[in-house]
Amino acid sequence: MKEKIKRSIKKISPVGIAMGILFSFNPITKHKAKADVDTRETILTTFGDTYDTFLKEPFVILLSEQSAKYDYTANNENRAYKAPTFNKGEFGISVYDYYKNQNFSKKIKVFYEDGKVEYKTIKHGQQLLIKQAGIIVDLNPDASDLYEHDTYYITQKQLDAGNTGIALTNWQTYYLKSDNNGQMNGPLALKYIKQEFPNIKPGSASFDLNKLFHALPGEKRKLATITSNPVKASGIFSYTFDELAEIKKHKVKL
Repeated sequence: MKEKIKRSIKKISPVGIAMGILFSFNPITKHKAKADVDTRETILTTFGDTYDTFLKEPFVILLSEQSAKYDYTANNENRAYKAPTFNKGEFGISVYDYYKNQNFSKKIKVFYEDGKVEYKTIKHGQQLLIKQAGIIVDLNPDASDLYEHDTYYITQKQLDAGNTGIALTNWQTYYLKSDNNGQMNGPLALKYIKQEFPNIKPGSASFDLNKLFHALPGEKRKLATITSNPVKASGIFSYTFDELAEIKKHKVKL
């Protein structure tokens, strides 16, 4: 009997489809797409020393390739995806390569309110921080079929909350809400516990997972702590009537 997978790959987001259709009927913007540059509205950055070191480490199997392709769970954090940082005034889009290929990247298209258009290349271990409401992002700008474009409008409400973001990977797109509960990532925690406390065997009387987790060195405990919760795209992108009216004003052609 075949193992039941938790979730099939979501190639096309219904929210993205609706947005793509909406944009496609607007006139072509007169601005040509430009190459990467940081602006006050969008900034490419990394994650700080602990995560930067981890993201540059050689590839080791932290999760099966099958699970990385099909499972859509919080336990995939730092195993199949890297959550962006969650801060008020920002919406982050991160990129993570399962094989930790430092040259792996994702290209997205950014439409600004003033009509300017830019392509942004986000490499493994980087994130794009969006700091201006009204920006539209296309996560799949090179798609030949309109219905395969994945487009979203960043609202002021999202920036004010600062608790949502997107993680791009080899196979899946994770739509994320922040999780500040300090919950351990069980598989990663167990891996690090075995490294740090090799003489304490799982199942033995002295093996207390929670106690050992909190005894881990700070960096490993940080890596094994869940900071995000994957949800449906509609869980972080839902638009009010006024926001939809504002979106229609944008003169965007995919």
